[in-house]
Amino acid sequence: FDSIYTPPVPYDAGLPIGAAQYIYHNELGNDRIKWSDNSPTYLGETYDEKTVRFELDKVSEKVSIQQVNDDDVVNLLDEQNIISVYGGGSESGRRALGNRSILADPRSTEMKDKINERVKHRQWYRPFAPSILREEVNSWFDREVDSPYMSFCLKFKEDMKDKVPAVLHFDGTARLQTVSKNDNKWYHGFISKWFKKSGVPIVLNTSFNDREPIVETPEHAINCFMGTNIDYLYFFNVSIGNEFYISIWNYPSLYDGYFINWAEWGDDLPDLELDLIFLSIEKMLSNPKYSVDVIRKKYPNAKIVGLIKELW
Repeated sequence: FDSIYTPPVPYDAGLPIGAAQYIYHNELGNDRIKWSDNSPTYLGETYDEKTVRFELDKVSEKVSIQQVNDDDVVNLLDEQNIISVYGGGSESGRRALGNRSILADPRSTEMKDKINERVKHRQWYRPFAPSILREEVNSWFDREVDSPYMSFCLKFKEDMKDKVPAVLHFDGTARLQTVSKNDNKWYHGFISKWFKKSGVPIVLNTSFNDREPIVETPEHAINCFMGTNIDYLYFFNVSIGNEFYISIWNYPSLYDGYFINWAEWGDDLPDLELDLIFLSIEKMLSNPKYSVDVIRKKYPNAKIVGLIKELW
């Protein structure tokens, strides 16, 4: 099995691609195409800066926006922030490969649980994958492979696996994405800068979503970011800062006690004009007085953003 090739869309959605390839080569007699590296996988639509800024303008009163560069974001990763990245064409297939991804520091022993709890809201045991510079694979894994579509699971070398606990499976393996300059020039350059900063040529990579399809448009990206506890959203040249929802949401009273510290005003819901409400799962389940229906009746004009337990 040393020469297996896994295409970028290896499930039912890839059948039309395979059918087209069969007709092109077998029926029409065209020669096989030889890629210089790998077949392109970023086949989704590319959205220009004008579109991104149009969507940002819609939420300009609720977010903090600043111009940054890759070096700034590398520093934010090193400070243990969770960064969502967006740019270029979206990936074909089920895997986020750097253009619609959530990135984090793989060296952290707490990062896997942190992302599962704060962002992905899924089971604690679900692992995350490493994106690694293609030229460094042999230094970190027990054999050399091309895995540009995150298709292969390999064992880390014994002296390397403890350096990246956030992307390590219980058996010492990881399902890696190898990144070459030809595959994704921006992503390869970004990981190279991270390598220079951290000494590790790997970033934790998971899909930019939360229990829904991977984001496609800039609007999807902003909505997902604002509905989770991701720290920053990076549009390759524009970043939105999220300081525990304070710099995102233009409602500072949320942090002053409304729907966060219930003990400050007892069991009765306050008579306030609220535009935005975060509900605590624990509070809702432990007392029917705070159910969604009751909250909606009490505050008919408020937007209920989500049922968030981890925020408090």
